[in-house]
Amino acid sequence: TAAATLQENIVFGKLVYGHARGVDRVHTAIAEVVDALDLRQSVIGVGLDFQVGVGGGRLSTVQRQKLALARAVLKRPDVLILNEATAVLDAGSQSRLTTALLEEFQGRGLIWTLHRASFAKAFDRTIVVRSGRVVEQGRFDELNRPGSVLAELIAAE
Repeated sequence: TAAATLQENIVFGKLVYGHARGVDRVHTAIAEVVDALDLRQSVIGVGLDFQVGVGGGRLSTVQRQKLALARAVLKRPDVLILNEATAVLDAGSQSRLTTALLEEFQGRGLIWTLHRASFAKAFDRTIVVRSGRVVEQGRFDELNRPGSVLAELIAAE
C-alpha cells in the first residue's frame, strides 16, 4: 500500500488499536519474523516508517521479495506455497532464507518450486517436473543418481 509504512505493509494494513497490548504483540511478532528470515539489516536500511511507494516501487526487487516473504510467514499459515521465492537473492541469502523457512515451518507444510535443484536436498520429498509432467518423485538421495533427471538439473546449475 503506497500510503502505508513498511511496518504497516508487513502486517498488511493498519495496526488495530483497542486490543490489549495489540501493538506490542504485533511488534514482537514482526521482530521474530524479521530475525528468523535474516531481514534485520534490510529493514534497518529502509526503516519501518519508510513510505514504500505505489506497489512497493521505492523498494528494490530484493526488498519487495523479502517483504512478501515476511508478510506470508507472519500470518503463520499451516501450509505455505512458494514459487521460486529466493530467485532474486544472492546465493548466501538464498541459503540462509531457505534454512530459516525450513526451521520456521517444521511440523507444517512448505511446498516450494525451486530454481536451484540442489536446494531440494533440504526437503523431505522431491517432485521433478519436466515439460509440465512429473518425471521423478521421492527422497532427494534416492533421485540424485547418475542418469536421473534430478542429477542432470543439478549438474546444469
